[in-house]
Parts: sequence; C-alpha cells; structure tokens
Amino acid sequence: MSKIKVEKVDKTAHNNVYDITEEGKSNFVEDKSLVNDIIKEYKKQHGTNWPQVFGIPRSGSTLVRNILNTIFDGRIKVQHHGYKKAESMLVATYRDFRDCAISKWRMNFGGFDKDKDKILSSWDGKEMHIPEHIDHNRSVVSIKSSAGAIKNRVSNLNQHDKRYGNENVGYANDSVFAKYKVNKNIYFARYEDFHNNFDLLMDHFEKFFNIVIKKDLREFIHETWNRDRVKKVYSDSIGAFGGYDRKTEIHGQHIYKGKVGTWREILIEEDHHLMTSHFKDQLERWGYEL
Repeated sequence: MSKIKVEKVDKTAHNNVYDITEEGKSNFVEDKSLVNDIIKEYKKQHGTNWPQVFGIPRSGSTLVRNILNTIFDGRIKVQHHGYKKAESMLVATYRDFRDCAISKWRMNFGGFDKDKDKILSSWDGKEMHIPEHIDHNRSVVSIKSSAGAIKNRVSNLNQHDKRYGNENVGYANDSVFAKYKVNKNIYFARYEDFHNNFDLLMDHFEKFFNIVIKKDLREFIHETWNRDRVKKVYSDSIGAFGGYDRKTEIHGQHIYKGKVGTWREILIEEDHHLMTSHFKDQLERWGYEL
C-alpha cells in the first residue's frame, strides 16, 4: 500500500483544510497527449469558458468535478450548489433526493461511515437509536431539517431546467443519451447510473463536449477516482467531516456506502412515508419511484 501524506494547511470557520497526497500518484496524467487534443478541441468551440459543475449536495458532484478536472487537466473549478446562469457547458448532477437528504444528515449530524456506528433516527429527530459506544453530545439535527435544505437545492436544479422552458422535454433519443436529459448546454448526470459506471459517464462527456476520451485516459480515471481509492486516500485519512482536501474538496468520511436507497436503512421504517411525501413532486419530476 502506498504511503498517504496528510498536511494541515489552513483553517476556516467550519473546517480544517488539508493537502492530501498519495506517494507516487498524481490525479493528472503525465502524458499530456491524452488531454491536449481535448483542450484544443474544446477551445475551438467555447474558448476558455471551461465546463462548470452544479450539483444537488451529496449527489456525486465532487466526483464529477474531479473526473472532469482530470480530463481538462486542472481547469475545472469547484462545483457549486446554487443557481447561476450557465455561460459555458454545465454538468448538473442529481440523485434520489431522499438519499441526498440522509447523506446530508449523516454529514451534519450522524458522522458515521461504518455500520457498527450507524445511528437510526425518526423524521423529526425525537427518536434515535445510537450505539452505546458512540459518545454523541451534539445538538440534534433532524432528518426533516436536512431534507428541507435539499429541497431548496432541488429548486435550483429545476431552474436550470426551466431556463429553456422545456422542463417536460429534453430527453435525448440517440443511442448515447437515450433517456438522459440534455438541455442546450446542460447535461443532467444521474448519480444512480454513473457512480458505478464511469464508462457511461465518459461516453456522455464525449458526446456532450464533442471530444474524444482515449482508452488510456479512461483507464487512468478508473484507477484514480474509483471509490476504493478515494475512500482510502481521502475519505478515511481525516476525521469525520472535520476538514477537507484543498485540491479535491473531498471531506473526511465523505463516502459511506454510495449505495442506492441508503435512506431506508437510516430513517426508521414507520417514517419512510414522511420522507417520500416531502419530495413527492420532485421525485416524480426527475423520474424516481415513490
């Protein structure tokens, strides 16, 4: 196993900031011929208005930004979660909003990333099942509160869609984008489909950006941004959400399972209907089963 170096470099009001590196490993290719043609082709079409990333919090936008940053050799800014008019090509990530809410709750309150430490909670936070070995003295944050914050962000996702007045259309019919929403200069990336399928994501990037991602670059991205490496190098290297890596914006214990439907394991069963009801309109609009 290669050596991982963690150096604290700054402190903000809410987080410690680190430089995390893996010995002998860069997140960017040494062979620049793999990326030079991509950059050249993109600049022909869009100049230096490099792609941007928007994401519902906890929907894989950090992963997408880092993959794109590798493809564009360090030119992609950190993702944002608010609405702003996209002047360049925009990738917008989304995920079952119930999973986003439970992941945000885990980040803001639960803090666990192992099953043995898992906290179960009611919708309003008045009933909790906390393992005996967990010392938990923080003020209670309810799942309902986290869900409300996510719902506000979904309105930003909808704004990106409504901008073109085609919120009920926009699904491409060609073989690459079949059943995926692509509106003008926005590609909507669905977490459930891409988080375990980087090739699908890169096929979509090729089509959307009109670029070619060579086999060696694809292999490098798989090797660099697969869940096991990200968890080992970044997620497990620092305390639970107590800080983040400066270059990748990956937080401590950023990754729990990445599974679909994790909200069902953490929100007590008798309150599942409350979570689904909270997001009913949004889930239906973006193609999720209730």
